[in-house]
Formats: sequence, C-alpha cells, structure tokens
Amino acid sequence: MNVIQSFYTNTNDFAIFCQATYFTLSCLYAKQIGIDITLFTDRTFGEVVYPYNKIDYIFENVDVPNIDPLVWAWPKFIALDHCNRDTIHIDGDVFLQKHLCKQILTNINCDVLVQSQEQFQEHNNAWISTFEQIKHLNFPEWIEKEIPKTMPNNGILCVKNEKLWDDYKKLYWSMAEQCIPGFIIANGFCVPDIIFEQSFLEKLCEKDNYNIQYLFGTDEKEISINSKLFGYSHICGCKKLLLKYTLKVIKSLDFKSWECLFSNFGLMFSEYFEDN
Repeated sequence: MNVIQSFYTNTNDFAIFCQATYFTLSCLYAKQIGIDITLFTDRTFGEVVYPYNKIDYIFENVDVPNIDPLVWAWPKFIALDHCNRDTIHIDGDVFLQKHLCKQILTNINCDVLVQSQEQFQEHNNAWISTFEQIKHLNFPEWIEKEIPKTMPNNGILCVKNEKLWDDYKKLYWSMAEQCIPGFIIANGFCVPDIIFEQSFLEKLCEKDNYNIQYLFGTDEKEISINSKLFGYSHICGCKKLLLKYTLKVIKSLDFKSWECLFSNFGLMFSEYFEDN
C-alpha cells in the first residue's frame, strides 16, 4: 500500500504551525496501524515535522503554479501525478487509528475511492458562500453553474482509473489556473477546492459512468457509525480549537515529534504549549 500526503508552504507562521501539528499526529496514528506515509513537500515544511520516514522535497524541483492561496488542493495533484495510480492520498488532518482502516485501504476495486459523500444542507453557508465567489469563473460547458447538492469529501483519495485521472486533473487545473492571486476577493468563507476538487470529481464520474466508492458512507448517520467503527476522523474546521489538545496527544505518543514542534514554534506560540 502506497500512502502519501502533500503540503506546500505558502501561508503564515501560525497556519504552518497548525498544519505541522496535525500532519505530525496524522503520521503518528498511521504508523501505529502499520501505514507508512510519504510526505511530498518543500524544505520549509519538511524540517518542522519529525515522524515521517520518507519525505520527497518535490516542490523544490517543480514549477510551482502562481495560484491564489485560497486554492489549496493543487499540491495533491502534483504529488499524485508522480505516483502509481493505486496510491492513496490522505489529508494532513485525517486520522486513521484502528487496524480496520488499513484493511479496507488494502484492496481498492473501483475507479476512484473517496472518504465519504457530503450532502447539501439548507442554509449551508460554506457551500453557498464559496459558490457565489467563484461563479464568475469559466466553468466547463457540461457543468451547470449551481450550488452542488452532493460532493465527495476527498480527505482520502485514490484515483485508480488512468483515463479518469487524466480527465480529472485537466478539469481541476482548468479551474485552479484561473485563480491567480487576487482574482478571487474573499468575502466570508471561500474554499474554491470544495467545488474544483470535490464537486467536479463527482460530476465527472456521473458524466462518464465511473464507479466512485464512498469509503465511510453517504449520509451523516452512516459516517458517524463508521467513524467509531474504523477509528477515523477528519478535523477540517476545528483545528484551532483542538490545537492545544493535539499537542498533548503528540507528546504522549512521541516526545521527539513534540520536541520538533516546540523547537520551531514554542517561542512564537507559547500559549499552545502551556501545560504540555
């Protein structure tokens, strides 16, 4: 099983600290169940995360696209493009804590595997706000300009079908490359990749009849049950609230990983290390 993560440093010190903390714990949990993750990153980030056995400094050797920081999934596409099609990408805030996670990731028999399916809820301001701020972009003619009713959560992603991968990455870059810095004026929540990376993947699979597997389910109840059964979680928007607790967990699991974070961020963000 080939499992990877990706990160490119194009943000502020606090965001780097926050991401480094969650990537560290994600890696530690994966190691506990026998999953060895390769991190694709740059030296700035690679030097502040300790537990990875394999780090590929890919972004030191490729042309980094000139894309607005609001668009965050593009490193995933560059990393996956350098791997075999059975490679599984997991986000840095995805935790896999039980051996069942390894078992279900071992044999993937579908065109594309994603973490789960999300459903649009009335007054879902995140989806609405994002869509309103990107609807002026040039969409593919076969995709209606409308708020999605469903979309995958790509916290876990494996695109096994080569043709699908080629079409998917072209579709993604056709949108991401329109978002040069400053082209999107963020007014409230705006994460274009929930549309470019997630919604458009589902629409592409529907259009061309690809088999998309939702690993942990397609509704909130099913996902909640499976999260306990398989011991997985995806932190998403709660990172700042859980940061101090996450550092305590890291310290209990692997002191050297905690020490690396403390040596790089302890002075800048001392309040998060108090009582650790």
